[in-house]
Amino acid sequence: MKTIVEIKQDLKQFDRKQLYKDKVAKMQRSMADMGIDAVVCFKPQNTFYLSGFNPILYSHPVVVVVPAQGEAVLLVHCGPATPPTRPPLTTSGSSAPGPTRNPLRTTPTAPSASLPAI
Repeated sequence: MKTIVEIKQDLKQFDRKQLYKDKVAKMQRSMADMGIDAVVCFKPQNTFYLSGFNPILYSHPVVVVVPAQGEAVLLVHCGPATPPTRPPLTTSGSSAPGPTRNPLRTTPTAPSASLPAI
């Protein structure tokens, strides 16, 4: 039986990029046999199989697009590095800054509400 160190050494022989390129090429051959122009993969197990990308959370879709020829494309959600900042809203008719309010709130809340307005 091999030790963990030996297994790790064996794994270093494999070129992971080439492994995924070979998987895509195999899929493209099958696509050509079936006359398929492109495949769009949404399922996490399929995107991982074709790209090796394994996000920690699946709160946003991860997509792999495999064209009939050429390289596959991995699409992932990318939000801003920092949340956008917005200047405080002012009350109408006043040039001085007024209390901030949530522009999405449709019903007014009492000032003595136990929870702060979001």
